[in-house]
Amino acid sequence: MPDHLHGEIIALIRMEMIRPAPNQPRTRFDAEQLRLLAESIKEIGQLEPIKLKAVDGDAKVKYEIIDGERRYRALTLLGQKEIRAIVRPIESETQQFSQAVAANFCREPHTSMETARALKRLIEGYQQRDVSYAEAVTRSAAVCGKSSNWVYHHLGLLKLADEVAEMVEDKKISHQIGIALTSFKPEIQVAIAKKLIAKEMSNKKMLEFIESKRTAKTLARGGEAVRPDKRVKRLVKKVAELSEWADHVASMKSTYFRETFLSDVVDLKALVMDLSDLVEDLTAVKENIRRLQKEKQLAA
Repeated sequence: MPDHLHGEIIALIRMEMIRPAPNQPRTRFDAEQLRLLAESIKEIGQLEPIKLKAVDGDAKVKYEIIDGERRYRALTLLGQKEIRAIVRPIESETQQFSQAVAANFCREPHTSMETARALKRLIEGYQQRDVSYAEAVTRSAAVCGKSSNWVYHHLGLLKLADEVAEMVEDKKISHQIGIALTSFKPEIQVAIAKKLIAKEMSNKKMLEFIESKRTAKTLARGGEAVRPDKRVKRLVKKVAELSEWADHVASMKSTYFRETFLSDVVDLKALVMDLSDLVEDLTAVKENIRRLQKEKQLAA
């Protein structure tokens, strides 16, 4: 017999009647994380229903996933025949994608490239409804619970060469390094990225190396590298140090993180998300400093 959650009817749906959404924002699913989720569900059951929409045109498949593909995959690993689900009416594909983005951004972190591609599609969906680009960015930021600057920051990653984007996807280089590389032509991006990985540099050293290449490029064009004010140099250095520290803390194993920082019960996910936002904000500060330096150079 169906049960209820916040007034919505929860039903048991057979797994073979469900298909993943082709426009799912998440494109990569960590096998180990899925295994752990499957073990958790096996131990305590499926606590939260997935969300589906009805689809036509298929004799066997009757539903498409709006939210909950990780739970669907985990239950598949367990060989389950049915899954608890809520079926919702969806007015448009844009609405479905918006709901999927909003739901997924609150759970296991996306890669930076997944985030960038999802934001691009979300913005394009809004623009199809005669919404301006700026307004589409604002709405997309609201869907994700982020700022417009956060959206623009991630969209910058779409300027990366495919090979470099793959490196960001695989976390061989950080999204911060990816953004820094976008000022170069695609073939130069690839060459620099490969050198950074081969040298096994810290994030800070990578940024310094990229800055040296950017300065060399300016000089090769016949320009003159602008020597920044000492206060600006100190600020850039401090921002880099803070960013590197935040990256380090955000990547800690949860057990070590708790032992190091948490004496009481704290919302760990919220804290990690705050650290992630700090890294992005610091990166944005550095990019703005570099932009101002470039403007000063052009004006000279």
